[in-house]
Amino acid sequence: MIIIACLFVGLFTLQSIKAVYRSYTWYGKEGYSGNNITLFVNLFYSSLTGNLIETDETDINSRFNQGWIISRIYSHIPQQTDYLYGKTIFEGIESSLLPRFLFPTKKDSGKASIQDFEHFTGYHLSSSTSMGLSIWGEAYGNFGVTGGAIFMFLWGTLISQLLEFIYFLYQRKGYWIFFAPIISFNLIKAEINFLSVFNWTVKSLIFCWAIITLLNKYYPNQDVTNLLQEET
Repeated sequence: MIIIACLFVGLFTLQSIKAVYRSYTWYGKEGYSGNNITLFVNLFYSSLTGNLIETDETDINSRFNQGWIISRIYSHIPQQTDYLYGKTIFEGIESSLLPRFLFPTKKDSGKASIQDFEHFTGYHLSSSTSMGLSIWGEAYGNFGVTGGAIFMFLWGTLISQLLEFIYFLYQRKGYWIFFAPIISFNLIKAEINFLSVFNWTVKSLIFCWAIITLLNKYYPNQDVTNLLQEET
């Protein structure tokens, strides 16, 4: 219960500093030294102690619901802008799989996401606002109606196979099923873009693998299949 309480405090604190952190790192707000870790720790501590200075929200766009965003994409592509033919999908896969220290110019999920939003919808966001296109919106914007439907079918199949793979690992290594919510955290969201979803899923799989490897080393988990057979 103490761990869960600490996680809730950390989560809400993180949400409270997100906009301020973005204003420093993305847009070079005055006072930013260039050290992201120091900035994050300072903002986190300021939020916990009640000394966080909020950003000026006078220029923040209204948040649109996902139905409006997808409808806007339908009306903007291909009437005003041509289909992207998989460009943002391939960039998302590339950015998720390639390490940034070797490929510093790879696409990020900050300014690049804002540019993608404006390209897909034709609607210009203020510098302090970020909204996702959704997997559905990106599928249509890249491949059209038929191609987008095929992509969504393949995407759903991939998610299904991933969950089956997690259950397969759970049967042989244990623990994995308890980490499924972390791995699937962004897969169930409708409001973020492909890059963010794919990047989170890949990184969370690596993170969970490392944690479970340590757990199995120090707290070996009996093979679940054999355990079930013995109970039967």
